[in-house]
Amino acid sequence: MTNRKAQSEINNVKNEILSNIKKLGFTIEKSDLGKSIYLLNGNIMIDLIYASLNSRNEYFFGIEEEQFINAYNTNRNYFQIFVCDNVDQIFVIPLAFMIEILKDAKSNDHVAFHQWKPIIRQRNGAFYYTIKWYL
Repeated sequence: MTNRKAQSEINNVKNEILSNIKKLGFTIEKSDLGKSIYLLNGNIMIDLIYASLNSRNEYFFGIEEEQFINAYNTNRNYFQIFVCDNVDQIFVIPLAFMIEILKDAKSNDHVAFHQWKPIIRQRNGAFYYTIKWYL
């Protein structure tokens, strides 16, 4: 079970991250490729996804396969951004590494679409990234 925050709190965290990106001199616009995808300076694509800590002490995400592939085919300047509960725990993964991570992973049939299920855990002060596997 996830100790999910209220949507308004999640939106506040995401907005603070976007505000911090703007402070670095980037312009930000919403992409039509997905609800969590933004364009920086019109040519750098980011997918900003959020997870709360669950009862197994992990952050459990969902990456929609079709959305990821559409973004990848549209723009190779792509970064997956994982937000683990707050603005102080953010992981930015470039496209080349995301492709390497996902290339052998099977996505899960999730009602009307397929998703990969990345998990970020913390052990002994270090964070670990894994993909939940489905057969």
